[in-house]
Amino acid sequence: MQAVVRSQADVVAYRVRYRNYFMGRWIRHCGIYPVWILRLFKPDKVRWERLVNLVPVVEGEEGRLQEHFEHYSFSKGLNAWFEKHNRYSWQEAEESLKSLAKGGFTLGALSSREPAVRRRTLRELSFRLPFRPVQRFFYMYFLRLGFLDGLPGYHYCRLLTIYEYMIVMKMEEIRRRKSGLPL
Repeated sequence: MQAVVRSQADVVAYRVRYRNYFMGRWIRHCGIYPVWILRLFKPDKVRWERLVNLVPVVEGEEGRLQEHFEHYSFSKGLNAWFEKHNRYSWQEAEESLKSLAKGGFTLGALSSREPAVRRRTLRELSFRLPFRPVQRFFYMYFLRLGFLDGLPGYHYCRLLTIYEYMIVMKMEEIRRRKSGLPL
């Protein structure tokens, strides 16, 4: 990292890919890999948007590190994962409703050269689709070939489907509370 930073003085932030592990296996498919995330940057050149799953806004040139880092999102066990995603799902529900209230988005961004822009656009689109949890499972397990990750891939896709369902239900709860309706 030091060599890259020294050789590219005009770059203010770097993205790196990660390998996500579940049940002792790298989850290569499921629509996740490769995701380039910001992990090395000059703090005064980056601001963050959103409450959860933060989106960096970089003021300046970005670079990419070619190595990976290994991510063990289940290292603390399933209880910890569920607790964290229970909190995240509430914040995602609020963000989803804000996005829906804000209005449209550009479908043309789905063909952007920037993976982060494509992912954001897919997320925006997903807020507007019926049966969002089922569609996410179908997308990750079949279209993104999650079945090639074997049983860990199947369980991983199911867990993310549960997370999507939690978001959808919490969106409905927020709407009902605002309308004074019972839960």
